[in-house]
Amino acid sequence: MFPDGPALVRPKAVEGRPRAVPRPRWPALMMAIAVVVGMAGCAVRRPPTLPPPLPAPDAEAVLAQARGINRGLQTFKGVGRLEIETPGFRRTARAAWVGRLAPARFRLDFIGAGLPVASIAGDGRRVYLRQPDGGVQTRLAPNPRLDDLLGLPVTAADLLHAMAGRLPDLPYQRASVHPDQEADGVLVVFYDRLGAARVRATLDATGGRLQRLVFYRSDGVLQYRIDYGRYRPAGAYRLPHQVEVQDAQSLCRILVERWWPDAALNESIFVLEPAFQ
Repeated sequence: MFPDGPALVRPKAVEGRPRAVPRPRWPALMMAIAVVVGMAGCAVRRPPTLPPPLPAPDAEAVLAQARGINRGLQTFKGVGRLEIETPGFRRTARAAWVGRLAPARFRLDFIGAGLPVASIAGDGRRVYLRQPDGGVQTRLAPNPRLDDLLGLPVTAADLLHAMAGRLPDLPYQRASVHPDQEADGVLVVFYDRLGAARVRATLDATGGRLQRLVFYRSDGVLQYRIDYGRYRPAGAYRLPHQVEVQDAQSLCRILVERWWPDAALNESIFVLEPAFQ
């Protein structure tokens, strides 16, 4: 789940914060959480051929609209279900989540009998994992990948932006805009400094609502895609009530029952404490 990094260090004692456990067995821990939500897959598809780009004035208008989608949304809470599907396997779990987008902070609780049975959280500096037995382990990881939890190579920050129905904060400066007749909308392609297409965003005809994001490696191989559906009003925003993250073998479907946008969040919510002290 986590990128390679330095071993855990024992932090100074701070009241109210869990002690780091030296050399935690992350694979075994994530397997325990995966019992609740599943695991899995990879992909090899490459970008399809692009239609001719839109004229510059139209392209600039679409880009400005796309980058402004739900831009004022910085915090949220939500409840719903997570469904994990891999070949021959399917798992569903009720879940509750909270998120702050800049910088990315998150918490996700998998719920059984009304109480969290496993949790993962990140405070922008460390990531915390609470096991079903109530114990907490922690590791340095500002923006962890969620491979072992969701079975997909999505980062916490990209998943937060996806759930908010907005473009992720992309490091790519060059983009092209093309008509997408199949989706009855427009396609925005973001390129890295070497000219490789890294992200393709499909939007409605006005550029005001995301329909799909597709992420590629620098060699053009598909990493994963995100599909958005069932948009509904939520406060001052329109938020998706169905988000699907998938590659060629695995699927994570988030079915939202209720959103609380612009939620007031205490930073302590992103730090997990042992359930029994």
